[in-house]
Amino acid sequence: KKRKARATSASKREKNMKTAASKSTSTLSGDYVNIGLLLLLYTLQGVPMGISAAIPMLLAERKVSMSLQGQFSFASWPFSLKLLWAPIVDSLFMRSWGQRKTWLVPAQLLIGLVMIGSSYSVDNLMDPSQTGEDFDIMLLTSIFFALFFLCATQDIAVDGWALTMLKKENVGYAATCNAAGQTLGNTLSFVGFLTLNSYNIATIGANMRGWGVLFLVTTVLIAIMKQEKPAPSIPSVKDAYFEMWSIFRLPAVQSLCLVMFTSKIAFAPCDAMGGLKIQAKGMPKEHMATVGTVIGLISILLPGVIAKRTAGKKPFELFTELYTPRIILYVLLAVVIYNAPKPVAGASIPLPLWYYIAIIGLYIAITVVATAMFLGQVGLFAKISDPRLGGTYMTLLNTVANLAFKWPSTLVY
Repeated sequence: KKRKARATSASKREKNMKTAASKSTSTLSGDYVNIGLLLLLYTLQGVPMGISAAIPMLLAERKVSMSLQGQFSFASWPFSLKLLWAPIVDSLFMRSWGQRKTWLVPAQLLIGLVMIGSSYSVDNLMDPSQTGEDFDIMLLTSIFFALFFLCATQDIAVDGWALTMLKKENVGYAATCNAAGQTLGNTLSFVGFLTLNSYNIATIGANMRGWGVLFLVTTVLIAIMKQEKPAPSIPSVKDAYFEMWSIFRLPAVQSLCLVMFTSKIAFAPCDAMGGLKIQAKGMPKEHMATVGTVIGLISILLPGVIAKRTAGKKPFELFTELYTPRIILYVLLAVVIYNAPKPVAGASIPLPLWYYIAIIGLYIAITVVATAMFLGQVGLFAKISDPRLGGTYMTLLNTVANLAFKWPSTLVY
């Protein structure tokens, strides 16, 4: 009996090893539609971010001070605070509707309605006559704070849904969808608006209305056509908060959070103010939109190029290997900005060609490095998160990563 038991045990171990080996190889078969849906959801998420990224350039044209610019930067803070309500999103839902769709669909519908409803107020507010310290920055910040709050709620749902929507061996591709989708939405709304605005084709309000309608249409289609898998056993809201605290108490999680929370200090000055300083040196925002298009295309294509690395065993190596090169690139960018020549009035290119080449080259290199680091970071988060509390687990780690950028950026302003 003992020999038979040992033989049976050895047979089971061998079978488990073969099963694990077969599952270790990622295959996208059966997940193409899911990856397409995740890419769409993350793209929609990036749209309000892109619109808000154009606001500081418009404010700079209206001679709004850096302190007021700093106040507007608080509009994006919900992404750094979403940990406060992530357990609620994970725990409270209608089973007949779906754990993630319960929150995703209303959040996206509200985003569309807020964008359409506030578009006329934003147009009046961004009238060129509104300048200087009299600018109503509180109203503008409140509108975009509401949009970012809804986007953060949608992000919690999408992050959690990705862990159950994709096959276990493909969850690393969630990072690819996240990076490529957010960048695509950001680029389309940011560059698209600046391009149309430069030719007086569309105001920022018209831009918001168009995207708001698209939000409503796509959300209705997703609600009708996409079915969600039945939710597993989910703890109560109270238990979810306790589990979140227990996750944070893990020594490995604490070490990772400490690294993430302090990691963006060196990047904050150039990330937060680099574009505004280049604009102040004389580069028109239309030219910066062109640079943004090139950078956006690279950010969209790069995740697919390095997807196997981010879906591999050690995605975070991308983050650690590229940290020092990114600092060096920012030092070079600061030197180039500081030594910008005086613009030539009336010239089609107000700054020398070599200056454009230097700025574009540095921003391309920075984009490649920063995107790869972000992919490595999110790839690690997706691999270590428990699908049962996917929204909370991913949100805990993403919140720390977002705070790592927000607090030094606001301080810089």
